[in-house]
Amino acid sequence: MSPPTTRDMRPYWQRLLLNYWYNNRPLFFPIRLLVHALEKVTSWWIKRQPMIIRERDTDLPPVIVVGNFIVGGAGKTPVVRHLVDKLKTKGFKPGVISRGYGRSASDIGIFSPGQSDSASLASRIGDEPAWLAQALDCPIAVGADRTAVLKALHDLHPEIDVVVSDDGMQHRALKRVFEIAVCDERGFGNGFLLPAGPLREPMRECNRVDAFVLTNGEWDRRLLSEVSVRKPLYRALLTFRDWRNVETGERLSPAEGAARWAGQKIIAVAGLANPAKFFRLIDAQGIPHETLVVPDHYQYPPDFVQKLDAQVILTTGKDAVKWLNDRRVWIAEVEFDIPDELINAVEDTIRGSENA
Repeated sequence: MSPPTTRDMRPYWQRLLLNYWYNNRPLFFPIRLLVHALEKVTSWWIKRQPMIIRERDTDLPPVIVVGNFIVGGAGKTPVVRHLVDKLKTKGFKPGVISRGYGRSASDIGIFSPGQSDSASLASRIGDEPAWLAQALDCPIAVGADRTAVLKALHDLHPEIDVVVSDDGMQHRALKRVFEIAVCDERGFGNGFLLPAGPLREPMRECNRVDAFVLTNGEWDRRLLSEVSVRKPLYRALLTFRDWRNVETGERLSPAEGAARWAGQKIIAVAGLANPAKFFRLIDAQGIPHETLVVPDHYQYPPDFVQKLDAQVILTTGKDAVKWLNDRRVWIAEVEFDIPDELINAVEDTIRGSENA
């Protein structure tokens, strides 16, 4: 099978930085000096920030933070989805909070189960929370100040007894009882702080994290050397379930999809921080396709899908929540499964905080 035709809409500077962060690609010497000088400024700023509070606000539900050390794309949101599902089976009534990137409003937005799943949902609460709202039957609140968001969610839904924060490891004002750091095959890149590298905070902060989860690939040597041997390391298995049509709800297995779409023009679209994961999933199914990469949290024009010249459009749930329904669009339904040992550790921490 010949490699897919690729069109990349991400800005050139963004692709250049990603290559520098993860592929050891050289930058021009003056730019390299500037980037490393900016890293020193980042390090200076972080050292002057308040300590992250590892405790529970007794007036609010305990918070479990799912985040990462690098900028985007490690698989936080699917891990949040799996964790919330598992907490429900343990008898908890969870809620979710998030920054809500890509939303049009600046105030706190709250989605409650039973609300209409309209096409404007992504613009109201952001693409990733909108995807979670479709997948989970639980309240979701978004906003820049996560502590204020947590309070607003609890005020509206006092029945919630645990909250999972999608990202927020570096949101220092947010009190939390358990932290999960999500990683993928990229590890920690070149090991430098933004913008010299992809790190949001220094690797010494690994000491405060309760568990690391690898969502794709193998542990690299930097990851193993930087993470304390006392920290549990778990592997999250990504399983492709089927393709779901956004308009009809019809589902196709990989074999059924490959057979039905044989000979048709197929475009795969991904607006992810690490889109290669999605395209590898399609390649593994032997489906010939063209590849279209857009920036993470991309604000799609209203007629984006209608202008795509293809008979079949394959994409992610995060992207599709921002599109008008089109019969040509199929979403990859995937499942993450993290070990029960991690779920049990989270449960023990929550129940321990309740008794504290």
